Amino acid sequence: MQVVCGDAVEAAFPKGPCVVFLFNPFAASVMRRLLNRLAVEFANRQGRLDLLYVNHEQEHVIERRAGFTRLFLGQERRSRADAIADHKIMANQPDGEYASSNYEDCSLWRWTGGA
Repeated sequence: MQVVCGDAVEAAFPKGPCVVFLFNPFAASVMRRLLNRLAVEFANRQGRLDLLYVNHEQEHVIERRAGFTRLFLGQERRSRADAIADHKIMANQPDGEYASSNYEDCSLWRWTGGA
């Protein structure tokens, strides 16, 4: 396994199977650019790309992009460690920007091909 930190739209992907993990990292415009890039990059590698999307606020962007098939849509319970970390962050936010729950909305997508 290799973790790559950088511009998601410009990242180089290894030749083998890939899992792209996203924790709601950007807005719809960048998500569209990333999906277009993935479609080009994996056009000849069908079924070898999975997209794990947690806190999936831009889910609708993936739904509209041909070539991705949703394998899972649902909620995953947070671990106790995640809940503790989340509460520490929320205790220090000045404007109450975020809310917390005992789960994360998430989805799993597979590239199955398409234009």
